[in-house]
Amino acid sequence: MAWEVPKTQALSIEIWGEHAVVYNDLSGETHYINELAIEVLTLLQKSPETLISLSDKICSIFEVGDKGALQQQLSQLIIEFDNLGLITAVNCEN
Repeated sequence: MAWEVPKTQALSIEIWGEHAVVYNDLSGETHYINELAIEVLTLLQKSPETLISLSDKICSIFEVGDKGALQQQLSQLIIEFDNLGLITAVNCEN
């Protein structure tokens, strides 16, 4: 399973240091997110990503000591983003 920001959705992201606000044009809601969430949404706007590919890319951006803990945090973040309507699940073609 992979996730992406739907192509029909425009997220407006304003970054201030390690935090940002995200405006979801489909729901009209605004969300306050941290640095990790900013990177994940940015990656998912570019292309669909699996948990493994997200984990690998985040490890190349941040210094990560425990990859298992990171994957668990990313999994929770994906669930939260999905519940907020910021991302959608897509089938992997591989």
